Amino acid sequence: MFDYLRKFEVIPEWMDADEYKKLLENEEQFPNMVDVLARMKDFPDAKTFHEFTRVKSHLQEVDTDPRDPGVPRQARDARAVDEQARQRAAAEQEGEEEEEEGNGNS
Repeated sequence: MFDYLRKFEVIPEWMDADEYKKLLENEEQFPNMVDVLARMKDFPDAKTFHEFTRVKSHLQEVDTDPRDPGVPRQARDARAVDEQARQRAAAEQEGEEEEEEGNGNS
């Protein structure tokens, strides 16, 4: 590969194969490599790519209710809490009405 790159003047003539290998092994020679990989996947930079994959994996982790597959678990739990609150409020209201009836008959 070294000879091919030198032939097409990608590598200057003054650089020998050992020096070229040293450059390839040095990670500092490729400062934007992660951005290049992200751009190959149609993202502007690596940060955007990692945010996208994090959000995508988070969305896949959200469980759905088997009875209603479109409803995530968090929404189902919130519905259950709301229903419990409504039932408690109805029971308290019913209890207050019974007390008022009991006080009125005495």
